[in-house]
Amino acid sequence: MKKLLFILFLTISGLAVADTGDFIRKNLNISEKDENSPNKDLRQIPVELGDGNSIPLTLYFSDSHTDSAILVFEIRKSKSEIDHFTAMTFVVKWFLKNYKIESVHKKNITFWHLNDKDKYSFMYKLSTNNFKLLNNRDFGVKDFTSFNENGGLVYPLKVILRKGKFININGSQADENIKKRYSKFLTTFDISPLIEGAVEGMYEKKKMK
Repeated sequence: MKKLLFILFLTISGLAVADTGDFIRKNLNISEKDENSPNKDLRQIPVELGDGNSIPLTLYFSDSHTDSAILVFEIRKSKSEIDHFTAMTFVVKWFLKNYKIESVHKKNITFWHLNDKDKYSFMYKLSTNNFKLLNNRDFGVKDFTSFNENGGLVYPLKVILRKGKFININGSQADENIKKRYSKFLTTFDISPLIEGAVEGMYEKKKMK
């Protein structure tokens, strides 16, 4: 039995490497005062994707969102709300695969799909503290062993994403039903079937102890 479990772990580990690629998460610091930037209110954070391409996230600060660092992205316009949720989740996932949150001089990080601003004008906001709960993950093999390191807890990505809120462009809170629909969307959406499925199972098992 032990030999079988060991073989299973090696198989999952190998597939996890194939699923995530050679990603090393960088520490990310976000501040309004960046002397290295020619424009202190408009900077770009590159997010590399697993296929070799990348998405530039434009970092922006707004008087309507004084509690947030806003990350604006422009990808294909969504044809439905499900498409919008998929695009938002895709970008947040790869943002997290690229970066750990080390220091953000704002309470929240807010994502805005600029090409959807006319039809789906809401933005997705998550606290930096919730983002930091994922700092002990590598979204790869390490996730399977971190549960056993000093009793550590590894949070599934969906658990953290459900803590987020949707807000309007002017900074007011969006319809609460949007968050309910997003939570329902996450129930069946495969963010990363192999890794996240295993992490979710281990997380639930540890919570029950």
